[in-house]
Formats: sequence, structure tokens, C-alpha cells
Amino acid sequence: MLFSRLLCLKVYQSKVIKITLVFKWEFSENVKTAIIMAKNDLLHKYLYKERQKYVDSQWLPQV
Repeated sequence: MLFSRLLCLKVYQSKVIKITLVFKWEFSENVKTAIIMAKNDLLHKYLYKERQKYVDSQWLPQV
């Protein structure tokens, strides 16, 4: 009886550990994705500003 309870506890603990590991891995993947998206966003904003500067410098008023 005691042995089977211990076995159940072990199985339960290993499942919890697996779930926790999966959650941590998924969370870290989401964080990586968020960081990549933020970097891309900053890059796009920077490139857009640079392009605007170029466009503004090329702009000639109509006579």
C-alpha cells in the first residue's frame, strides 16, 4: 500500500516537473519572440526615419 502511494507520488511529481519544464521552455520561446519583434520594430522605425530624412532632403519645392 505504502509502496504504491510512493509510486503514485513519484509519477505525479515527474508529471508536474515535465509540465513546468514545458511551460518554462514555451515561456522562454515567447520571450525570445517578443525580443526579436521589438528589435525588428525599432529597426523599422529607424529605417523609416532615415528614409524620411532622405526623402525630405531630395524634396524640391515646385516653382
